[in-house]
Amino acid sequence: NLLIAFYGATLAKRVWIAALETEMNITAVRDKQPEFFHLCSSIFTYVFKSKRFETIVETPFSKQTKSDIIRYSLNRGRTTEDLLRSTTSCYDGTTHNCGKCSTCFKRWVAMTNNNIKEVYDSNPVFSNNYAKKIMGEMFSCVVNKKTNPRFSNKRIQETFSALHTYFKGIDEIPVDLVQISGIYYSRAAFLAILETGSL
Repeated sequence: NLLIAFYGATLAKRVWIAALETEMNITAVRDKQPEFFHLCSSIFTYVFKSKRFETIVETPFSKQTKSDIIRYSLNRGRTTEDLLRSTTSCYDGTTHNCGKCSTCFKRWVAMTNNNIKEVYDSNPVFSNNYAKKIMGEMFSCVVNKKTNPRFSNKRIQETFSALHTYFKGIDEIPVDLVQISGIYYSRAAFLAILETGSL
């Protein structure tokens, strides 16, 4: 994000970095924390002083999720085809839709919540260790009625909504996805938790 922000600052006085809801908390990587935006703004204001009075690095998306951003784009005229063709989230530099990285799962959730079907090299739900870990953590939050600074209630609900959409059409749910924190949930209970966000 530092390099992207620097490049953006060579072109404009305002630079937007997409740090989304729950990505700017204390558990976030450093280049998405509020201090990063403040320091970049200060340094780039100093570096580009001969070009302009001030350079601002900010995120207008701090209260939005990936699902919100896609909805925002669609509501402003971007087409599904355009979003699929011109955007990527994947950490794999060759396939752009590996299905195994954390960003592929987050993208899958956002696309599913906006009724967009996308092709991945591997299933982002079944083949993704990050997805299984996150589902376990989110289920634990819901079942134990606890909070986690990494997930807002909105993000949990959006993830559960996408999973519910996906799983309601599958007759058999893999055991490793239903057995969460050592507790086995029946298919009906699993789907009910995904649909309602509670037991």
